[in-house]
Amino acid sequence: FFLRETLNSFFGCFFFVLCLVGGFNSIHFQRIMAVKERKRNSHSYDNHNNIPSRPNVQIPTHRVLLVVAVGTLSLVAALVSVSFFLKSKTRGDPLNEDFPPLSSSASIEGRKILVVIGEGEGGAAEKLVLELANRGASLVVMRGEVGWTKWEGRFREFRGNLGTIEGQKALEKEIEDPESLSTIIFTQTLSSQPASREVNGEGIEKGLAFCYLSRRIILEGLLERGFQGRVFSMGWVGNNYKIDDFNGNFAYEKSTQLSNWIEANNALVLGFRKRHPNLEIYGANLPFHEILLMMGGGESRHVKGVVSFLSPLFSTSLDAYVEKMISVMFCKKIPSSVVFLNQYGEAIARSPYLSEEKNVDFIWSETDKLLEKAESSQGEENWWKK
Repeated sequence: FFLRETLNSFFGCFFFVLCLVGGFNSIHFQRIMAVKERKRNSHSYDNHNNIPSRPNVQIPTHRVLLVVAVGTLSLVAALVSVSFFLKSKTRGDPLNEDFPPLSSSASIEGRKILVVIGEGEGGAAEKLVLELANRGASLVVMRGEVGWTKWEGRFREFRGNLGTIEGQKALEKEIEDPESLSTIIFTQTLSSQPASREVNGEGIEKGLAFCYLSRRIILEGLLERGFQGRVFSMGWVGNNYKIDDFNGNFAYEKSTQLSNWIEANNALVLGFRKRHPNLEIYGANLPFHEILLMMGGGESRHVKGVVSFLSPLFSTSLDAYVEKMISVMFCKKIPSSVVFLNQYGEAIARSPYLSEEKNVDFIWSETDKLLEKAESSQGEENWWKK
């Protein structure tokens, strides 16, 4: 894999540089030809004033077309080389490129599947939900109170406040028979991480509560009541971020807090595997462009449209992403070595930070402390500063 991606990046960059050189040389050649033409015509004189006339140099059409063609090739080469480079960087290091064999995917018709989704409409979560519904799954959708109005009636749906512990527990209780669920898919994210720190009524930072704590609260409750199926926690694997200020209490930065809950969700997968050895739980990447949108601009329809349009250059199309993820999620048997998946459905390694078990335990214990303090201090202002 490493050799293949290195060669892809090398040849992509080489082709890019080659075309740039060719383009500049072509333009330089046209300038030389124009100068020669000007010198050749410099001996002509204006018949009336007997002074050298300014030559009327016209570059032949075929030369102009040649320059345009070379320039276009240079642009295409640049996009191809950048695409190779970015895809290799966002792909991770697949552990087994042959996983999963598509022929091993089981039918999903009639399976009872719970999908927990986030804010707004569009993106991978919506595409996944609709594809599962179209394939005959008995779908249960749990979501927040914002967005997703146009799909009402297509599947069973629960709405509630995913941004507070109280709301998360209430939503979890709405599932009457968790033992009948075959799969749970957590996709909830914010459309964009807030530029300044926002906390809920329990003093927990918005992104942490909505995107991370909701997964732990809901899954813990369902496990206690008999759930035994597969779980997929969607986010981004392997950013290798060292968590320090977990709740953003002291110095809030948008990118830092986004990294906090992304890495915490990876630790969540490992923590549940340790505490529930028989639980099939996996972490999986969302398309990379959706992570970029969370960093900023995700709330703007125009920015979202442009990034989504350009996403095939550095990510994967939503159709290809959903098709691959479904083939993985409902594969008859997933190898025991597989824990995390990239956006192409390939098994990848955890981040070096989470390779140390003490760091996973640290995140789990910090979460315990945060939950205990939030629940015991409800109604007490600014408890998180104490």
